[in-house]
Amino acid sequence: MFRRFLFALTLISLAASAAHAQSTWEGTTILPKKLGIKIGKNRDSANPNPVAVLDEPSYEVLKEDGDWIIIRTRQGTAGWLNKSDAVPLNKAVAYFTEQIKKDEKDSEAFNARGWAWRLLGKYDEAIKDFGEVIRLTPGPVGYNNRGLMWLEKEQPTKAITDFSEAIRLQPAYYVSYYNRALAWFDRKEYGRAIEDYDVVITLDPINAQAFNNRGYAWKKKKNPDKAIADYTESLRLVPNVPATLYNRGAAWMDKQDIAKATADLKEVIRLDPKYIYAYSRLGQLAFLEKRYDDALALWQKAIDMDPQYSYPYMRWANFLATCPDAKYRNGPKAIALAKKAIDMEKNPDPLYYEALAAAYAETADFAQAVRFQQQALESPDLFDVAGARRRLATYERKLPYRQL
Repeated sequence: MFRRFLFALTLISLAASAAHAQSTWEGTTILPKKLGIKIGKNRDSANPNPVAVLDEPSYEVLKEDGDWIIIRTRQGTAGWLNKSDAVPLNKAVAYFTEQIKKDEKDSEAFNARGWAWRLLGKYDEAIKDFGEVIRLTPGPVGYNNRGLMWLEKEQPTKAITDFSEAIRLQPAYYVSYYNRALAWFDRKEYGRAIEDYDVVITLDPINAQAFNNRGYAWKKKKNPDKAIADYTESLRLVPNVPATLYNRGAAWMDKQDIAKATADLKEVIRLDPKYIYAYSRLGQLAFLEKRYDDALALWQKAIDMDPQYSYPYMRWANFLATCPDAKYRNGPKAIALAKKAIDMEKNPDPLYYEALAAAYAETADFAQAVRFQQQALESPDLFDVAGARRRLATYERKLPYRQL
């Protein structure tokens, strides 16, 4: 679940060359054919007026016009690229396979094909290609990229091994520190993630994504003040990023600052009306302010936008179980919603078990309430431990919990 609120770093690019025809490019993914291609302000190969050098393995096409397309870098710079310098994703594996047949030692082609496999969800094939990059080319790139594939396969220990080898080979290679931090997240070792982001920020002090991710690590370490400071710096470096504003809003909620949380979350929706996570959080804020109908409407909106998003189901369940106003309470429905939310998550947040515990307490099944509240308390990710213990004591006294 946490990955929704982190920025993942892309693979490191290498590449090759030749032309491909594609009827419609706009809205598709392309791979550059070689490292160091420049995009320009002008659609003119002789005088492109370059604005950026392509150093990422893939890009989304924003617009096409004849033989030219507009793409945008991760830093936000947009420019024109000739189609002859790019390969559409649906043809990339075949194209780079042909380059490899021409030269079996072409590590750039193996690297590019590995990235194409990754975009197609073929992680085992990608791992093989990055293994060839490691065999053919000394240096950190192959290890870094293979490490990212281990992350995709949910094998963080293998990922850490590869990222660490990349760092050993090139100690100032901040990309692998960044990616290793993601693996520490997967292992819930948030302190070590912070240490790696510290290195990234030292080596690249304008890396807004690293500040965002370190902020999220501080949140998981239950330090919302440091989280807010990092989110704020990230937004100073790159303003108006909905994900970072959302994260800061959530941190303000941890500090129970409803006004600041509401301001950030409403700004998220202004910037991106389809950002469903903000609606769910605003629903919880409405609940805390006793605007119950508004809360229900916001959770329903989030569910309508994405029925597979579990968070509003969990919050709705907790509302039905704990609302001070009896006319809104519905224990059996709360149990059903909480179970649905838990079933939708591979590793549910402890709040999900708290919601289920409260639902059972509302139906006077206090044995189950105690069981699931204890399960919530066993999680190191539980933020409000004192509050959770108070809930448990309430259930042990055979009383339901009410949100005051």
